[in-house]
Amino acid sequence: MPPVILEGVMKSLEAQKDFPVLLAVDEFQALYGKTAYRDPHFSHIHSYHLSMPRLIMEYACGKRQFNSGVVLGAISASQSTNPLPLELRDALDLSSLDKRPVSVYDKRDRVLSGYAEGMQKLEVPAKLTLEEAVGVFEVWKGQGVFGSKRTFYDEQLLGKYTESGGNARDFVWKGLLATLDV
Repeated sequence: MPPVILEGVMKSLEAQKDFPVLLAVDEFQALYGKTAYRDPHFSHIHSYHLSMPRLIMEYACGKRQFNSGVVLGAISASQSTNPLPLELRDALDLSSLDKRPVSVYDKRDRVLSGYAEGMQKLEVPAKLTLEEAVGVFEVWKGQGVFGSKRTFYDEQLLGKYTESGGNARDFVWKGLLATLDV
């Protein structure tokens, strides 16, 4: 989709008030790094020099807004190809996710800091409650993931929740889906 068309779609989503808009971005920290593209001096360029990443960053920092909507970005601290940039770490107070020591003397990019302003972090609990685990199971069951012939007992559900220690990923992938022959 050419950037002009995407720009038009986003402007119409900004203006409308009938439906809420959710702009969700995974590996959000990748927007704040350098790209594989190079300038004439063969240096990597920042993503904010490209129209699509800059557009997403403008919505994320509040420079552009939906009348009814929100931008949600998921950050991964385990991704080595897209490390957490200092500007984003500082804006969201994510120093606990950074494995390396960081100094106030480390250089920060003013433009990236500007694109990180106005964001708020949303804490995600470390583990599911039993009620949440049952809710996750009900959603999967309602989608027919387990098939109509599969009967599922409370003991099995509690066992998978206990085995996972409440970890959402382990509960679904290593618990429900891996051991139930689905």
